Amino acid sequence: MYVKIRSLDGSKNCVLVLSKRTLISDMKTQIENTLDVPVDKQRLFYKGKQLEDEYMLFDYNVNLNDVIQLMIKADIDKNYQSSESSSKENIQPNGPACKPNINTENASSSGNNTEPEDFVDLKPADSQYYKVGDYVDAILETEGAWFESQITHILVDINKEKPYDEDDLIFKVVHLKYKDDGSSTMKFDDIRPLPKHLITEFNENLIGVRVMGNYNAEEPRERGYWHDMIIEKKQGKRLTTELIATVFIGKKGLETRLENCKIKFVKELYKIESPKLLAERTAEDEDHMSTEPKTLRQIVPECTTCNDVETKHCKDCGCSICAGKTSPDKLIVCEECQHYYHIWCLKPPLESVPEDDEWFCPSCKRDTSEVIAPGQKLKDSKKKARMASTNSKSTRDWGKGMACVGRTKVCTIVPSDHFGPIPGIEVGQSYLYRFQASEAGVHRPHVSGIHGREDVGAFSLVLSGGYEDDVDDGDSFLYTGSGGRDLSGNKRTSVQSFDQTLTRMNKALARNCNAPIDDKRGNEAVDWKKGKPVRVMRNFHGAKHSKYAPKEGNRYDGIYKVVKYYPVKGSSDFIVWRFHLQRDDEAPAPWTEEGKKRIKDLGLQMIYPEGYEEAQAAKEASKANLKRKVSSETLGESKVKKSKQVYTLPSSVLEHINNDTVHSNVWDEIKALCKEGQKEVLEHIQEKFLCIICQELVYKPITLDCVHTFCHDCLKRAFKIESDACNSCPYCRKEMNKSCLETHSNDALQSILSTLFPGYSSAR
Repeated sequence: MYVKIRSLDGSKNCVLVLSKRTLISDMKTQIENTLDVPVDKQRLFYKGKQLEDEYMLFDYNVNLNDVIQLMIKADIDKNYQSSESSSKENIQPNGPACKPNINTENASSSGNNTEPEDFVDLKPADSQYYKVGDYVDAILETEGAWFESQITHILVDINKEKPYDEDDLIFKVVHLKYKDDGSSTMKFDDIRPLPKHLITEFNENLIGVRVMGNYNAEEPRERGYWHDMIIEKKQGKRLTTELIATVFIGKKGLETRLENCKIKFVKELYKIESPKLLAERTAEDEDHMSTEPKTLRQIVPECTTCNDVETKHCKDCGCSICAGKTSPDKLIVCEECQHYYHIWCLKPPLESVPEDDEWFCPSCKRDTSEVIAPGQKLKDSKKKARMASTNSKSTRDWGKGMACVGRTKVCTIVPSDHFGPIPGIEVGQSYLYRFQASEAGVHRPHVSGIHGREDVGAFSLVLSGGYEDDVDDGDSFLYTGSGGRDLSGNKRTSVQSFDQTLTRMNKALARNCNAPIDDKRGNEAVDWKKGKPVRVMRNFHGAKHSKYAPKEGNRYDGIYKVVKYYPVKGSSDFIVWRFHLQRDDEAPAPWTEEGKKRIKDLGLQMIYPEGYEEAQAAKEASKANLKRKVSSETLGESKVKKSKQVYTLPSSVLEHINNDTVHSNVWDEIKALCKEGQKEVLEHIQEKFLCIICQELVYKPITLDCVHTFCHDCLKRAFKIESDACNSCPYCRKEMNKSCLETHSNDALQSILSTLFPGYSSAR
């Protein structure tokens, strides 16, 4: 197989032909020979893992054409090293060099300072309107709303002299709702007296007046925070009907205006109080400013499950096990899931609150034995752990073949149990490797000759000349069933060593015959054409026994039917099951003159894996022992330009294209692409008419006014999610009416797709 090596900055690229058993250390040597990067300067990464020398590519699940990132260690300038070492010698012993010098005067004074650390450059001051201990409304910057608070300090810059301006003062306040969060710094405009006048009656005089009310900017129908607002108008005849206001969020001068807001809590509007001079305060004012509110104003609850009711059990804001809220000092929170737990509810219970900075609950705690340390190989899956290659001690290099590589994509245009041809795959199409035919859906197994299910039937098979009893006559052939060989360990093939039975894949192929199953004597179809179709591929290995096999790769030869099946003693003196298959396909066979002409007219060529030609160029360069940089431009120039036959759209398709006027520009692109060949045309159609909801070719297409096309059932499910009468396009969010499911059906497009991809609807 081959892999791509690419530096992080993209300046160095190469393709290496390697085996899955290649050691990382050996791969680094090849990289050094190709890219002139010394081994000691290389760091290799694949899927987030650093590749270590003692492991193989197989250990990291590196597959065909995968990209391995190369990080090149930088050379450290010797002059820089010497200057760095000299700077270290000049570091003073009383602290690190990066630490700034501390003013000794401030340092000495801060030792006796009883004020908080952030008060060093401030001094106490007096305000004409407030004093320490007053209860006020203060704006919380994170929410842009007003909260009941208490003034703890009134300060001013240490360099300011009396008299002070109110704008020079700094007010330290504690929000009563969040006392544990410490104090906040406020300016004069950020605080004001607590409101004491509730507006109980609404009249026209309040329109245009600034008041304080409750509003939720994210969920207008729910309770929110307290903001200033100007009443614009009243809708309805009663106060409880509706009020429309402009809501102000944030500090004065930086506030955000929300217009046309519907106020739900119309009975909770307060008159905004203006600050009074201390000298003008009455006894009532003094009592109001110095008395802590008995209850705080209602705001959006932190827990929407229990609405912050302390007596109500809740697993969201209380213990996740017992749902209780008692002993909050014994509740610990998981750093991962953010759920709370009483220390006695855990299993096993904890004696005290952990002193660690991070604590994880049992369900979130990671098992350290499962953590993969840097340089270790990835954990094997259960399937890979059972593979013989995982535990084999053999030194044989089994990792070079293409049968070892994994699929990079899966055919989804039809289900895996689809009988008959694959839409878009023409008779005569050739693939260089079996895994490509698997990706296309023609024959899905990588190695097995028969693809099927014992209770359903066989979907496809490959003629590869692996059994000595096979007889190939082109339009018909005798196929030897599977089994009868000892393939234990890591064997790919072996001689016949015991009798075959009509089970598993043999029985699956027998079910395709239009006759009852007989596992003793076999059976023959009365009308063989009524049997289930089998897709047949011929492999180039069969060329040594058959003149109908291709000279290179794997070729799709069309549909065959099982005429009969029977047991017989084979050339190895063991019982084998033989299957007689007859060709039943409208397309001419690829080995006939008519078939060869059709392949040429359709422009069918050998399909190579992505990156194959680059890998071949790198392989040739390696054989010639050329130490040169293999850049993407050089590889691109080495590609062999192959002529492509013009593809002609069927006349029935052209008629329907004229009716699909909404996609006229797309069809113009596709018509222009016909000169590139059939494969490119069909792939372009699949790309353009892909439903973004199911990620498949559209079925029963609905083309909306915005020209985006979806499957009928997919769009119907999407519309069910919405509760309103109007829904939006899942792609561009343009509003659409539900009636578009009936009025926007694109029958012309469906006819085109059914013609170009016959049978694709069977998967839907």
